[in-house]
Amino acid sequence: MAAEDEEGEDYRTSIVMPKSLQKTVAHYCIDHELTFTDAVIEALREYLAKHNRAAPK
Repeated sequence: MAAEDEEGEDYRTSIVMPKSLQKTVAHYCIDHELTFTDAVIEALREYLAKHNRAAPK
């Protein structure tokens, strides 16, 4: 998953997901016309917001 930091530089982070979660995300992407990366970033932002941690914009 690639993202952009505040200075505009790209960086890459790898995560490991169970196969069942990958399939769920893939179906979500199809239903919402998102890329896999965008769906994961969106989910992480929602999780961080829900748990009162600053989610990057």
